[in-house]
Amino acid sequence: MATLIALTLPKTTSAPNPSSKGATVFAVLARIWRPGLVLAFATLPTAAMSGFITLAFEARAWHGAGAALLAFSAAFITVRLVGARLILRYGLMTVSRISCMILLAGQLSLFLATSQWLSVLGAIASGIGYSLVFPAMGIISMNALPVQFKGRVIGLYSAFFDGSLAITGPIVGMLVAKFDADMIYLFGAFGAASSLGLLLSIHYHDSNRNP
Repeated sequence: MATLIALTLPKTTSAPNPSSKGATVFAVLARIWRPGLVLAFATLPTAAMSGFITLAFEARAWHGAGAALLAFSAAFITVRLVGARLILRYGLMTVSRISCMILLAGQLSLFLATSQWLSVLGAIASGIGYSLVFPAMGIISMNALPVQFKGRVIGLYSAFFDGSLAITGPIVGMLVAKFDADMIYLFGAFGAASSLGLLLSIHYHDSNRNP
């Protein structure tokens, strides 16, 4: 769905140009809503896993949900520590797109897993994929406006993350109640695919990319 929307959007935005005296919330949002939504959609799998993966494991009569969460966290932290080099070498957009692809693969692996250890591998892939989305989209958002608006940009950009966390619990809860616990992974796959689709609508030149 997000891919279809992205293809109908112009590659660049004609947002209001904030003056040096101040910028309204809407003027800032007009500049950062695309990377903000990429972050929001990419956060859906993480939020769903954090709240419901134990239920999914129990539904399959498996143990080790804690190990899957630990593996996710370890992969997330490890990639975050070395990710700056990847961004500098390959650029924000390339890293972001590959990250969302890995995140999508991780969620589908969790859904299709036939054992708890395969689920742990899916959790690792999800952690790797999600790790660099927040900083990459944050840099794009920060560079969208002059330096005097950075505080407002940070606040509004973070709101996309908070909003994603807020809506995930009720939505996934209803899906699990109506269908089954494996819906958390399909919901996560939807979020990853949507973030990847929205990346198509972002035109950004990686000026700091190293050749």
